[in-house]
Amino acid sequence: MTVAELERRVRALERQMKQLRQERGSVNAPGFDWEATIAKFKNDEDVLAVLAEAMKLREKERRTVRRRPNQQRASS
Repeated sequence: MTVAELERRVRALERQMKQLRQERGSVNAPGFDWEATIAKFKNDEDVLAVLAEAMKLREKERRTVRRRPNQQRASS
């Protein structure tokens, strides 16, 4: 791919991103502080218990998949 082609593609992507931001608003919109939201649950025992259980279930799923190496995964 030439430099000119890359430049055209970048310009097109920048236009698309600008349009998406105008349509949907910024991910970092004022009024939404994801770090503060996460911090609210930092020491919440109920949330930590749910997360621990979710991690156990996910690890069990991983072990199940690892035991079946001859099976092919479904294509996307």
